[in-house]
Amino acid sequence: MSTRDREHSPLRTAAEELRRRSAATAPAAADETARRQRDGLERLYLYWLASTALLIVLVAAPALLLRGALSTQAKRIDEIGRRLEQRIEGIDARVERQTDESGRAPETSRPMEAVRPAPASSPAEEEFEVAGEVISNDAMIALLKRAIGPGPSPDAVLDEDAANEAISLAEQAGPNAPWARGLWLRLAMLAKLCGLNSTAAEWLPRAGHAVPVGFPDYWLLSARIGLVQGDAEEVYRHTRRVFGFGGPASNCAAVLEAAAAAGEFNYEVARAALRRASPIERCPPEYRLIAARVYLVLEEPQLFRSVLPGAVETPQAWRDEWQFLMAVSLIQDGRLVEGQAALKALSGRWAERLPESRPRRFRVVSAAVQPDASDVSFWRNLARQRGAAQVAATAFAQDMMMFDPSRPAGWCQAATMALRGGDVTRAEHLARCALAAEPKFIPAMLLMYEIRKATDDAGALQFLYRASQLDPKRQQPTLMLVEHLITRGLRDEAMAAIRSAIAAHERLPEWLRANSVVQGMFPESELKRIEMQVRMEIGR
Repeated sequence: MSTRDREHSPLRTAAEELRRRSAATAPAAADETARRQRDGLERLYLYWLASTALLIVLVAAPALLLRGALSTQAKRIDEIGRRLEQRIEGIDARVERQTDESGRAPETSRPMEAVRPAPASSPAEEEFEVAGEVISNDAMIALLKRAIGPGPSPDAVLDEDAANEAISLAEQAGPNAPWARGLWLRLAMLAKLCGLNSTAAEWLPRAGHAVPVGFPDYWLLSARIGLVQGDAEEVYRHTRRVFGFGGPASNCAAVLEAAAAAGEFNYEVARAALRRASPIERCPPEYRLIAARVYLVLEEPQLFRSVLPGAVETPQAWRDEWQFLMAVSLIQDGRLVEGQAALKALSGRWAERLPESRPRRFRVVSAAVQPDASDVSFWRNLARQRGAAQVAATAFAQDMMMFDPSRPAGWCQAATMALRGGDVTRAEHLARCALAAEPKFIPAMLLMYEIRKATDDAGALQFLYRASQLDPKRQQPTLMLVEHLITRGLRDEAMAAIRSAIAAHERLPEWLRANSVVQGMFPESELKRIEMQVRMEIGR
């Protein structure tokens, strides 16, 4: 076949035609692929926009609804407050009007009756309204917030006028007041803080139980009041009720037991109680501050720092206590100038807060600041001589702890630290400050015994006698007295002290029977004979 025939063959022609068609359709296919990819990206972008908008709506709508509900509730609360103010103003106006008309104040034994139509009420409410005007549950809650604050475990009375008003209203209301059970519990706490123990015992069952055992906050408060009063037995009596609840309440009770034991110089018992309270971080900040105090007395600087709460979580009522412990921590770290400045500022604020009606107690506080307390070199030299910054911290804290004079336990803790540091003169001075603030403070008497027994045995014994006579049922002073008399060979005097303890308890206390010192002088048979004689004398 010739070359011309090959060029014009059908196969050649078909191949060229196919190439021309492929070249013509290739750009169109590429454009179609690009267009499809672009459409897919646009759809994906639209889906993203729609999902974002839906998410914003789902998040924003509940927030707007919640804000509206809170705003409505706030308006309702404001309206209730305005109505209460109007009612109070109306009552005051009626009182003034009656005073002007009669020339004397109206009788206070019967409160003014409300000027409004009486609604249909239950017999209990009708009986309550006979005694006086019904104060609502919310109004009483607001009054208690003013009196003792909003927290579940109050520390002190914040507003005496509000406290007196709340107690007066509760006494007038009687058991038929239509109030919540939790409100009666807080009223019992208020009565406890005011020292009205019988009133608190009367109101507590109204919180829900004929035999009240289900309120750990109440028993913790009672134990804390006993701790401030220096009554370790009272602390133990109330904390035992709390241990059955477990959880943080049990940890708090163990912290209070440790503080009570440290106040009576039972340091091993205090350490065991703090181990039982672990982890102390589960406790509220005020209990962690109490634990830090105990670790300070036990000279455990690392544990002392570990339990201190932060400044933000510390309640305002405990802020000065926190600042004091932080200042002591600075001194322990060797930052004496900063710690001294913080303690001086704090002591000045505490001194300014003391009531002017108590000049004797103010003199006690002023006398506790020694002239050398402002000399930083004194504390540095003291630390160098005794070999530890902890000694300087505790010695410096002893003179700068400007405790409220109504808390002689603070002076005893300072005196204890001085005694452990070897400064007997300073320890006796601070213990006498505690006795000047509260002459019948038993822990201060026991501390004076510890201070004086090495130099003045007869004087030390007098402090033990006074402490045991003030509270014959209290274990620590009686046990210390009996042991002291036995170790001095005074058998008759020791027997008389044992007889007094049996008469107070109406039996031989187990802590006397099991004491090794007592067993060394008095056999079991003789103790039983003494117990029998005393019980027969009591029976006559």
